[in-house]
Amino acid sequence: MAAAKLYEVGELSQERAAELAGFSRQEFVTMLSAIGVSPFQGVEEDLLAAQADPEVVALLNDRWKSYERGEVTARGWDKIRSEIRRS
Repeated sequence: MAAAKLYEVGELSQERAAELAGFSRQEFVTMLSAIGVSPFQGVEEDLLAAQADPEVVALLNDRWKSYERGEVTARGWDKIRSEIRRS
């Protein structure tokens, strides 16, 4: 799917790619997972960079659990990532 590829390479935001594909954002994230595309573009690099700081790792673990429970959206991850980059 073109929208998923454009999202994966960073050309479209998750919201815009979902709109282009004709899905809600939640449906788009589910579809990304089904085709093997991470809905968290760039998060892996952030995790590697944060490994030296146990407080950041604990925060990310806590936020990931919140995401799995549906309490944090993908947009919430963007905020978390910007907070990590400032520290």
